[in-house]
Amino acid sequence: RKERETAETLEALRVELANSTMSGDEQLQASEKRRKDWEDELAKLTAELAELKAEMERQEREAAEALEALRMELANSAMSGDEQLQASERGRKDFEAELAKLKAELAELKA
Repeated sequence: RKERETAETLEALRVELANSTMSGDEQLQASEKRRKDWEDELAKLTAELAELKAEMERQEREAAEALEALRMELANSAMSGDEQLQASERGRKDFEAELAKLKAELAELKA
């Protein structure tokens, strides 16, 4: 009877040990799965971050190019304004010279 109880106890311990080992294996597998999931999530987030960074750099580059284009346009329009002012000044001087010539001719005709 004692041997049978000991055998039953021993068998119960073996079953419990097997169950706890499987539970440990399952826990290890679950832990490995979580680690893999976290690594996958980290890789996904890292890729998204890289895409966002590239997009931000592209937008910054486009903004810098647009700003440079505006600066050049402003510089060109300022030069055009200067050129227009110079042309207007030349036109005025030419007009004044022509007017002076006509006045001289008129004075000669009157004399």
